[in-house]
Amino acid sequence: MLTKTPRKGALILLSMIPLYGCTSTPVKLDTAKHEEIIRQDRQQSQANRAIPKNITLSIDEALDIALEENLDARVSALEYIGAQDSVTLEKIRALPTLEYTQSRVGRSNLAASSSRSTITGNQSLEPSTSSDRYRSTREISAQLNLIDTATVLLDVKNASDQAEIAKERHKKVIQNIHRDVSAAYWRAYGGQQYNEAITNLSSQAKSQMNNIDIATDEKLISKQEAIRQKNPYLESIQQLKLLQNEASLASIELKSLLNLPQSTTIHLSSKPSADEKAIQHLLNTDIETLEITALRNRPEMREAFIDKNISIRDTKKEIVRTLPGAELFFSLNSDTNSFLVNDSWKSYSISIVQNIANLLSLPDRYNIARKNEDLSEARRTTLAAAILAQVHIAKHNLAHAKELETLANEDLETAQFEVFAAQKRQNSGHLAKGQLILTRIQALETQLQAAQAATATQDAYAAFINTLGANTGQTITLAKTSDNAGVT
Repeated sequence: MLTKTPRKGALILLSMIPLYGCTSTPVKLDTAKHEEIIRQDRQQSQANRAIPKNITLSIDEALDIALEENLDARVSALEYIGAQDSVTLEKIRALPTLEYTQSRVGRSNLAASSSRSTITGNQSLEPSTSSDRYRSTREISAQLNLIDTATVLLDVKNASDQAEIAKERHKKVIQNIHRDVSAAYWRAYGGQQYNEAITNLSSQAKSQMNNIDIATDEKLISKQEAIRQKNPYLESIQQLKLLQNEASLASIELKSLLNLPQSTTIHLSSKPSADEKAIQHLLNTDIETLEITALRNRPEMREAFIDKNISIRDTKKEIVRTLPGAELFFSLNSDTNSFLVNDSWKSYSISIVQNIANLLSLPDRYNIARKNEDLSEARRTTLAAAILAQVHIAKHNLAHAKELETLANEDLETAQFEVFAAQKRQNSGHLAKGQLILTRIQALETQLQAAQAATATQDAYAAFINTLGANTGQTITLAKTSDNAGVT
């Protein structure tokens, strides 16, 4: 049986060689391989992935695509999976150390020896041997250090906490994706709704300015009068283009968040529908309740508590490492030496082990561990202060955005009435066509500003929900509510 074992071992070793070949090859910077990977990354980021050139997306569909395709979400998910795998590896480290040794021993001649009397100095035995020239040995051993096991068990708990940290970070990434996609979607939606009107009115305004230029060339009006008449058109067109540019940038941002090619044309089908009841519920909630809700739910704050637990456990681990440890050893041995009466046997030992260096360095290591505890505590309190400030800012921004939206809607009603009145006057011949176009452009500006105000309210509401530690559209239970009422 022993003669076949080396062959099995050799086969196992040979089977591991392909695994080595399957590992990735390091890439040296500023080489041809580096340049090739850069080009592949660029090509991959712009790949169509069988996506149609024109697609229609609702806000829910956009969020679903973002969670599935967003690169940051993929990275955080991989980090979470990797952290979970680390827990399993740490548990394996808590098991006894198992070793298997298979040896083939040989020498160029016989291991012969003799004995010499310590009294007379004469040789008392003829040269003889008790060992074969060639022999095989095998040992299966298990070793366990109780102190090392105790520290590994603490590491297992730390690894579990690290997995929880990765989970909270992934949750934060998802919340930020919801927040960013929602903001970009509604900004792009505003531009999409009025893009055609902007183009048409801009074209009509330019046509009117051309007529003014023609009148100037024909000496019908002075250059000063032409400038005075053109300025309102120029200012209005410039304002429309600025609003249109913001929407275009939002569309680029949205495609990036959804990992869509920039060449894709997207049509946004959802309409802004901020829950007025939920907004008012948040604005009417006392600030203490909102603060406690944020401190309880924010992933960063939950991570800070977990990090503190890890630092406390690290302090305990430094103390445990200093204690004397019991080391247990057990092995199964066999030897093909034909001279042995027993060719197989068991060995075991119990030892008390103390690392003197660990004992001497305990004060320094303990102080460092306690300082790390204090540091994690300071980080948590600093983060709490920042979150409290963010809650106040988010509530103020939502109230301000809601107020601006109300004012913008009032301006819009006025502008729409002015367009209606101007159209009547133009139909009756009491208003020039150019003045009607200018009134329509100015009304469109007001309409765009009202749409932006509605988007800003939607954005501020999403930011507030994010500040409280929830996803957009998620029902969140506010702290200290007896009826467990929530807002969506």
